[in-house]
Amino acid sequence: MWGASRSIYSASKDNKLPKFLSRINKYGSPHTAIATLLIAWAIVLGIYTTFNLNLATMFRFANQNFVIMYLTSVAAYLKLNNGIRRVFGLTTLAVIVVFMFSYEYALIYPLVLATLAIVYQKFK
Repeated sequence: MWGASRSIYSASKDNKLPKFLSRINKYGSPHTAIATLLIAWAIVLGIYTTFNLNLATMFRFANQNFVIMYLTSVAAYLKLNNGIRRVFGLTTLAVIVVFMFSYEYALIYPLVLATLAIVYQKFK
């Protein structure tokens, strides 16, 4: 949780997330980011118990988000590099895209999150 809260705090400081997430308390802890994560995880736990999802499904959803984040990292790598490094990046991109097809319909969830992030960035 602490690593995730610092990531949210950092993104907020860089104006990628709402400003309130970058508030810190007198001890230097990003308390609003921690509280937001606790709320999000409570919602996930509620969904888990309400819909009786198995643990494998929950891990699959979490893994998808990291795959999408990795995909955006590869896109940034491709934008910043050329030559043989670009070939490496394109190869990695192809592997990720093939891997993503194994998620089938479940890929909708991270794509909705990515779309919400893009809309937020456009209209903030």
